[in-house]
Amino acid sequence: MFPCYIRWATLTSKCQITEGWLRPHTSEPLSLCLSASDAGLVAFCSNVTSLQEDLATVPELVSALCLSGSVVIYERAFSSFPELNHLSINLKAPVISPRAFLGLDKLQYLSIHHSDTGCSNSSIPTQAFHQLEQLQTLNMKGIYLTGQRGINLPSHLKLLSISGCCLDQFSELFSIFPSLQSVPHVSRVPSSQSQERTGLYSQNKSSLQSLVLSHFPLALSELLSLEIKELDALSLEKTHHMHENQTFQVCALASRFSLRSLSFSLNYYKNFNSEELPGCYSVENLVLEDNKMEQVDPLLLYKLFYLQLLDLSGNNLYWNLCPLEYEKMNFNSRLRILDFSGNRFKSPQSTVFSCLPYLETLSLNDCGFENIPVSAFSRLGQLKVLNLRNNRLRNLANASFYKLSSLVSLDLCGNPITQFESDSFQGLTFLRELQIGFPYFQEGEETLRFSAKNVESLALQNFSSIALYNPPQSDFASVQNMTLSGCFEFYNLSHNTFFPNPLHLLFPVLEQLVYKYKLEARYTEWNFNMSHLSKLQLLEVHNLPEVPYGSSAPEMQSLFMDLPQVEALRMVNSNIRYISAKFFRRKCKLKQLVLEKEAFLELDSDIQDQILGQMPLRYLHFSSVTFRCDCSSAWLIDWAIRRKEIYVFGLEHADCLDVQRREKKGNYLSFIEQNCSQDVGFLLFVSTSSVLFLLISLPILKATCGSELLFLIYILRAWWHGLLNNRKGQRFEYDAFVSYSSQDQEWVLQHLVPNLEQKGPPFLKLCLHNRDFVVGKAIVDNIMESLYSSYKTICVISHHALNSSWCSLEMTLATYRLVAEQEDTLILLFMEHISRYRLSAYHHLAKLVKRKAYLDWPQEPAAQAAFWDRLRKILKQHSGGEEPKL
Repeated sequence: MFPCYIRWATLTSKCQITEGWLRPHTSEPLSLCLSASDAGLVAFCSNVTSLQEDLATVPELVSALCLSGSVVIYERAFSSFPELNHLSINLKAPVISPRAFLGLDKLQYLSIHHSDTGCSNSSIPTQAFHQLEQLQTLNMKGIYLTGQRGINLPSHLKLLSISGCCLDQFSELFSIFPSLQSVPHVSRVPSSQSQERTGLYSQNKSSLQSLVLSHFPLALSELLSLEIKELDALSLEKTHHMHENQTFQVCALASRFSLRSLSFSLNYYKNFNSEELPGCYSVENLVLEDNKMEQVDPLLLYKLFYLQLLDLSGNNLYWNLCPLEYEKMNFNSRLRILDFSGNRFKSPQSTVFSCLPYLETLSLNDCGFENIPVSAFSRLGQLKVLNLRNNRLRNLANASFYKLSSLVSLDLCGNPITQFESDSFQGLTFLRELQIGFPYFQEGEETLRFSAKNVESLALQNFSSIALYNPPQSDFASVQNMTLSGCFEFYNLSHNTFFPNPLHLLFPVLEQLVYKYKLEARYTEWNFNMSHLSKLQLLEVHNLPEVPYGSSAPEMQSLFMDLPQVEALRMVNSNIRYISAKFFRRKCKLKQLVLEKEAFLELDSDIQDQILGQMPLRYLHFSSVTFRCDCSSAWLIDWAIRRKEIYVFGLEHADCLDVQRREKKGNYLSFIEQNCSQDVGFLLFVSTSSVLFLLISLPILKATCGSELLFLIYILRAWWHGLLNNRKGQRFEYDAFVSYSSQDQEWVLQHLVPNLEQKGPPFLKLCLHNRDFVVGKAIVDNIMESLYSSYKTICVISHHALNSSWCSLEMTLATYRLVAEQEDTLILLFMEHISRYRLSAYHHLAKLVKRKAYLDWPQEPAAQAAFWDRLRKILKQHSGGEEPKL
């Protein structure tokens, strides 16, 4: 029985809980809690209406909490979470008590957002943040602060972020926050941006150090008139309206505040000419992205001698950063990071980077070049990161990256590369991260030929097969983290054959795997086995092809077995339909299981014993999951209530699907409550009503169902006979009654009958319905008499037999005899492989297979002789000794 008050208090939990490092591998909304730390417990509570009730399931030791809804933040609302260091509140019309955050002595990050469009007129109490002595970051978005005065900030606050429509004028900050002069960091960011860079900094003195202004118009005079003597960094993003021939003297700001970092983005800044450059001489970091810029000074790097970071991405520039004059001047820039993505760059020649010998990171994404000349990057001996994403590269010649001996990371995604030469990566001794991806998926056309020796992190996208030059152990021997997106087969060029696809043969040290099958692929045969990855710690699978019902393909859950080190498993639309204890076998360290967008799901009740006995499972998340409309998984509800140490999330949102009609029938918990709850009074009512109905129906049954009643009498008679008489010594007319489908008759007559009746000793006598049934007698009577005049019953099980109503009847009668006589009278003989998932639809047979041994017909001729010997021993006359066991 599931008491309603317990069920709904526990299972309608609005909070999703996991550990910080597992957060990226959960479903939304927890994965959206982006600012949460990777250490400690993380909780995301949605649709919160009462803090006391809705946060009741959140553990006291949680370190990061994100919540959304509509609620009043009352006094000491979060004091029950003493270890909390990250708190994000996204509420409609937030109302905050003056002492709301009292007791959060370790809180370092606090974010308060108004979730609706527009601004909230809710006021912030002047003492709301004063007691947060460890607070370092305060972020407010959508809170209308204009008109408020005297809000006290903590003395150790390092970052204050105010975004959206919070202010009419930036100068109001100093009256709203009178202690602002002592705050190291302030930022002004837009409502349309979810994440922004930093803001106002100061040292021990009252002067600010860093200023970020964005998404509102500013005049140069307003900035120059700020009562700030010196700034370390200035960022202006979308602060100036678009005018065709406008010049904004940004370097005047660099000179005025002695800037080291200057960012000027999304301002339609067309030119950065030599007249401005002297003011930027001391700048070390310069960001001019997304300005539609058409020209920069050719001697930019020479005139900005101290420049170490330059971002020119998203403009309309041609490459001219290393003119020929530099070679005559023997000039080398100090630049270490350069982003020229989204500009006009033809084929990179070896001389274009001649002035950048100290460059460590180079991004040339979306530049449109089609090839890389030999030794194009030969002058970049200290380069560690090279990004060439979304270009038009088709082939990589030998020595394309020659002399990049320090390169650690290479990104080639979004390029239609189909073949690598054997020495394409020659000289990349320290390469550890490699990303390769076709821009789109076309099945059967993208075959990648390459070797990834020494690479530890590998990402492959939109390929249908991978061709290997070497034995698989040497191609991917070092890969620890891998992301696959596509439909993959691994092809051995040396032997011209496909590898079998157990991944542990190809990736022996793999620790993290994310596999995303392409839904648009026509390739549906599933042969990608992820079992036996002995070092795998994290596994994500998305959009696996569906195994056809009744096919001979392996069970889906068998593809994920024997993963002894796996700690996190996320399955998204994996088309797994049935999960039993077999699925959890040798997953001794599994902490988190996420099932997302799964349909027709059934969880076997034997799972609970496997989980409790062998693994430290702590987090079980269901997201957009639909269960079968039956009671096979009803045990999960009661189990989730009892196991308080395991956080189960999402069951209250699960739906129920009718397997036959393939249509939704509503909420799964409602279905369980209405159809599977064990109410004692209801059961008594049903039982007494059933007895009365039976007594009333007996005359009708006698007239219409005489044979069935006779069958019941046979059952009762056999049971009573078993009580009064000992079965030992009883004489049987037949050694075995054979139950089989007429479509399997050829196998029975050509294999079973000759080997048991004609070969011996012993020579056995079988009872077959087409040979031994008495003509003119009712079929049920024939079956009953044949069963009880035979020592044993052999059920020949095949797909045909499962679909036969007569075989089902014979199986049922044999099972009742087995139960009534308490003797081992039934032999299950599987003529062909049938998956456990298919058997789950036949409950009696599935239970027998779990509890009872059975025989499998071997396909190999060499094993068939032993099979017949074993079967004859089981069926031989039992009067002379102990009965052989299966």
